[in-house]
Amino acid sequence: MLRRMRERDPQHDPERTPVLVGVGAVTQREDDPERAQEPLALMRDALARATEDCGSRSLLERADWISVPRGFWDYADPGRALAESVHASGARTEIAEIGVLQTTLLANAAQRIAAGEARVVVVAGGEARARMLRAQQRGIAAPLTQQGELAPTRVLRPKQEVVHPAELKLGMVLPVNQYAMIENALRFADGQSIAQHRDAVARIWSRMSEVAARNPDAWSREPVSAAFVRDASARNRMLAFPYTKLHNSQWNVDQAAALVITSVAMARAHGILESRWVFPLAAAESNHMVSLSQRRPFHRSPGF
Repeated sequence: MLRRMRERDPQHDPERTPVLVGVGAVTQREDDPERAQEPLALMRDALARATEDCGSRSLLERADWISVPRGFWDYADPGRALAESVHASGARTEIAEIGVLQTTLLANAAQRIAAGEARVVVVAGGEARARMLRAQQRGIAAPLTQQGELAPTRVLRPKQEVVHPAELKLGMVLPVNQYAMIENALRFADGQSIAQHRDAVARIWSRMSEVAARNPDAWSREPVSAAFVRDASARNRMLAFPYTKLHNSQWNVDQAAALVITSVAMARAHGILESRWVFPLAAAESNHMVSLSQRRPFHRSPGF
């Protein structure tokens, strides 16, 4: 692997090749919101599992960057709390605001390692909206840790408006509404009937539910039939035609994950077996934003 990378780029130092060496995931299933952990605690647990996965606590102490995508929480600098949990006193922290691609944090981590700007980078995130929802249902608070005047080293923000002001005025803000419009435009462009399209989309989501049912880290592990996904019911209300609730990603979850990325040299120095290395070979993304109301036609993305 390293030899092939050197052949592709003679200037590349193979010792700085980025490798993923630790992964941790946490799913909390606690019905009592007073006992359930907040998002920051879940992120800490995920990072602890990622540390255990890579098999080297000392590696995490050398983290140079800890990057966190913004969630539905108001922490000032969650990366700082994560740095403290692994004794990475020299780590810089980063928050990516909503509208920044999730892959951006992973690509930046690999680039920093390859350029010699960082030895270890952690990317972590988490939510506890199920905890928050249950607290609201019981009429009690679901408090979050307050971090005072802390601020991250860097904040990543989208360079353009994610939603056009006209869309805000018309209430066309929720992703489910915008994607439903795109879905219907795509169906028409492909020449599908409404019935054919609903059946085809429902089959895709049904197959994904079967995959999730075999994944211990999935929030929902119940396989559902295509007919149940497609048709609105008491358990599966219509959100925006043709999308029912089960067509959509669910944000009322208590989950967190953490990734540890380092260089070949650091992985080797800390005794991490090469069989545990995962090489991130490439990343490609487009940050060219065109709001939905400005697209002509709806079913095409200028960014792609």
